[in-house]
Amino acid sequence: MLYKNVLRPILFSQDPEVAHETALDILSALARCPLAVNHSVLTHPSLKVQIDGIDFPNPIGLAAGCDKNGRAVRLWPRFGFGFVEIGTITAQPQQGNPKPRIFRLPELGALINRLGFNSEGSQKVAKRIELLREDSHQLSVPLGINIGKTKLVDGENEILADYRTSFCRLAKFADFVVVNISSPNTPGLRLLQERSKLTSLLRMLKEESALVANAGISGKATPLFVKISPDMCEEDTIDVAETALELNLSGIIATNTTVSREGISDEVELNGGLSGRPLRDRSTAVIRQV
Repeated sequence: MLYKNVLRPILFSQDPEVAHETALDILSALARCPLAVNHSVLTHPSLKVQIDGIDFPNPIGLAAGCDKNGRAVRLWPRFGFGFVEIGTITAQPQQGNPKPRIFRLPELGALINRLGFNSEGSQKVAKRIELLREDSHQLSVPLGINIGKTKLVDGENEILADYRTSFCRLAKFADFVVVNISSPNTPGLRLLQERSKLTSLLRMLKEESALVANAGISGKATPLFVKISPDMCEEDTIDVAETALELNLSGIIATNTTVSREGISDEVELNGGLSGRPLRDRSTAVIRQV
């Protein structure tokens, strides 16, 4: 009742990105208060899930895109989440696309965003998460770190080096790393879903994972996931799944946002990735294909 009648009207009276950043500022401040994070993790024997050695107390997590720079990591489990995924984080700091870049479609239960990987950069975020890791009680659920391509980086070797930089800085502080190759808002990013390019990228990161294992929080290679688009044809989706199996990845995250406007008003002509209720059927279909 408080959210519906008071908080939501206040937030919806503001620009979506302003409202989002204001909420993050408040949560970030609260996350520094010991009393705010002193709580029991929401779990039950029937909710526990284990994937590649990662113990999830429940299967509902905070997806990447909400807390891009890991500012309120300590507080998210308080909302009941069984894991937290921060990012997408790029190797170099970048502002992302011009504003405005988030648009509400409340009648559809949806958002369109074209943020473009606005990120403080892997070095700054790594220092923030390292401080959290120094206190073993500050992270009560698994932490995933999502990495993506710096916008201005181009060329196959340069892109591999860009991902390597982020991975080497961040992987040792993560319970798992997510490789984002599917945002529609970074030019050329989705080309990395092509099988040969994807294989090169993921094989390189698997090798790096083995190299940094001794410096990791668990002493083993960091589990690696790949995040895919809902806009691929079934053949390409199967290619990605087969590549993940061949390289023994820990899993696939399905899906990112969509550029399709199928099933919604023709008046919605805003560029960017659509998320929310209209994406559910297509995302579920991709999960079924995988």
